[in-house]
Amino acid sequence: MPGVYACCTFFQHVTPEELAVSYEESAEPANGYLVSLNTWWMLDDATATEASDWGRQLELATQLTGEEGTAISVFLVGELWTLALCHGGNRGPVALFVPGDSKLLEQLPHQLLAFEQAFGELFPDDVDTDEVDSIFGALLDGAMLPEEAFSSLLQMVGVAADWQRWCWCETVPYQLFTDPDLSSRVIPLGLAKAFWEE
Repeated sequence: MPGVYACCTFFQHVTPEELAVSYEESAEPANGYLVSLNTWWMLDDATATEASDWGRQLELATQLTGEEGTAISVFLVGELWTLALCHGGNRGPVALFVPGDSKLLEQLPHQLLAFEQAFGELFPDDVDTDEVDSIFGALLDGAMLPEEAFSSLLQMVGVAADWQRWCWCETVPYQLFTDPDLSSRVIPLGLAKAFWEE
């Protein structure tokens, strides 16, 4: 869908095999890709991307973490963005920015603080909470773009720096057609798997 900048979820402590099975059993329709990004696997769901459906993306993120997995879900369409954490099958803090919605804008600093605290607890060896605080301060002040803030947070916990080339479903086939060697990093799922098998 035009205007979608990012629509993806990053998983850790869940194997790609577990993610693939859970996704294909629970997503209707199942149509997406898993992409390897260091110790993380990123899920791109075609339906969430095409419909700009962050609710579907967040629901999948929660379901697919299983008992011990952790997920960071990122969504950015135009000026609207969301950032969410899920762990062990439970939804964690969600930060939501909707331009012009004064009620949500009032809640945003509290949502980001809750995210920062949970982020630090889940990744105590990797997360510098002072740096996260500075990132969110710059984001709230308009001094940092959302994609820059998200990238800083993701790289802090070891997500590969090239995540933005894969961050919505339509970009994955393009990357594979452009450089077939990248196929070793990608697992097509559901309808996408059938497409590549043809």
